[in-house]
Amino acid sequence: MPSEPSNSIVLTIDELAGGGDGVGRFEDRAVFVSDTAPGDRVRVQVRERHPRWWRATLLEVLEPGPGRQDPSCPLSLLCGGCQWHHVRIEHQLTAKGGLLARAFRQARVDAPPARLQAALAPLGYRCRARLHWHRHKNATLSIGFLGRRSHRVVDVATCPVLLPGLSALLPGLHNAFPSASSGGEVHLLGNDRGHQAVALHGVSDPAAAAALGKALAPAVQGVRTQRGVDKRTGRTAQATTWGSVEIDQSPADGRPFWTTPETFFQANPAMNRLVCDLVTTWATDGNGNGNGNGNGNGGRKRNGPWVELFAGSGNLTRGLAQRGKVISVESQPQAAALARRNLRGLEVEWLTDDAGLGLEHLLTREISPELVVLDPPRSGARELLDRMIQLLPGRIIYVSCDPMTLARDVSHLARAGYLLARVTVLDTMPQTYHFETVTELRLA
Repeated sequence: MPSEPSNSIVLTIDELAGGGDGVGRFEDRAVFVSDTAPGDRVRVQVRERHPRWWRATLLEVLEPGPGRQDPSCPLSLLCGGCQWHHVRIEHQLTAKGGLLARAFRQARVDAPPARLQAALAPLGYRCRARLHWHRHKNATLSIGFLGRRSHRVVDVATCPVLLPGLSALLPGLHNAFPSASSGGEVHLLGNDRGHQAVALHGVSDPAAAAALGKALAPAVQGVRTQRGVDKRTGRTAQATTWGSVEIDQSPADGRPFWTTPETFFQANPAMNRLVCDLVTTWATDGNGNGNGNGNGNGGRKRNGPWVELFAGSGNLTRGLAQRGKVISVESQPQAAALARRNLRGLEVEWLTDDAGLGLEHLLTREISPELVVLDPPRSGARELLDRMIQLLPGRIIYVSCDPMTLARDVSHLARAGYLLARVTVLDTMPQTYHFETVTELRLA
């Protein structure tokens, strides 16, 4: 029988886990410890005991590992927005590749070695963020990210991962924040040209948008305030807008690509362009002609357009539609409306529908796509995989922000005859355990 630990135990951190904790072993148990790096020899205090694993609090770093550095943020031990400010950037990328490889092994997926794409900038990259605000009983205000494993708002006066303009906006936002109820959300959006917008949830005063906008101008171009979002319909309630909250995320010399604080867009614009370019390249070089026609694999003639699921505001659609006709499916009306504006003049058929219902519609029309592209939310695409398989596309390009749900879904597709052909990991969210994976599957 393993001995019970004393008040503290000493162990060596072997790797980093999904969620950001370091993992070491004490006898036959895995021990998860936040704020540690691979190779660290640490003294920890166990605070949760489970049959096969424990969770512990770091007491002391006895010997730092090769991946440890001084944190690049003074709030790194409190704020839950980032987990890896203390880990060297090259070790972060290696850890992310390891997280994906582990997920594939656990799902029994036969995967080729992943190509690792390093972050272009480790700090000052983030163009959008969802913060929280809380008005305390003594009337003081906190605006920031939630704390580590906590619902407490950690007040943030500056943030090193935000674009510099967004970080500089935080003190003024604190000073000019409208009187409101006890709490809500703050959505920030900006671009690298200094254009910025703010959306506040939990503010019912219709005059607050104009007051805040004028107080923050010219740092912001628009402010939207609203009491909240109807969880049943997803629609905003009692929204009031000052100025324009639409921000152009295209390169300076590119065709405008409009986003809003409350519509999803990748938080790292520079890395997002690499994701989009990679998807477009793979889509085009997969069949040699880039127009969505061809036999593909599996011996079935495919003559339909490319199909895109979870299209959002057209982030991946733009590159695809410049190569051929695309049918894009998106359920969120505001995002779909932005997509139509962003891609006006390109050959795109828009289906404003749930992805599953969109697939049902395509099956009814007997669409035979050579390629399906999907970029689902963190929960993955389990519920619609069988309907997608019925389309029998020759290829599938799956973009994912969660290695576990990606591995689960790829395993399901493998059982239907799809082989994982190529994999790229992109460090889109430095200082955190989050990243994007682009995979291509081909029908055997």
